[in-house]
Amino acid sequence: MYRNLRFKSYDDILSEIAKLEKAKNVKTVGLWSYGQILQHVAVGPESNLTGKIKLAPWLVRVIFGKFFKNKILKKDFMEAGLDNPEAAKERIELDPKPELEKLKTLINQLKTHKGELFEHPFYGKSDLQETEKLNALHIAHHFSYINYE
Repeated sequence: MYRNLRFKSYDDILSEIAKLEKAKNVKTVGLWSYGQILQHVAVGPESNLTGKIKLAPWLVRVIFGKFFKNKILKKDFMEAGLDNPEAAKERIELDPKPELEKLKTLINQLKTHKGELFEHPFYGKSDLQETEKLNALHIAHHFSYINYE
């Protein structure tokens, strides 16, 4: 069942991660496995901190990326269906433990980060507050496909 999650901050994300760490039975809705979802949502925070990701062409970031970023920030919600050519096209079972630990580490690093961040591969440059909100909305969207007991 799809859960309609809403995160506004890194603290919201860390709270849900703590619940996932304690979960006994985790299942996902849709194509991706639990490990794939965790791996996917870690890409944004990692690229914010390291810049180690292929950027969309400059024109795409400036025009389309900025448009979608502003739309998402205004709606305070990330809808399904934004095409990502880098996204997995098939279900692959990955060990979720290292993926969850990596995500937790990245979120904690972003939470205490001061200064400039690297630009998002699609949305372009964002300040610390926009980056937190975009990460929270993106992770909430994908975590909505995770169910657990």
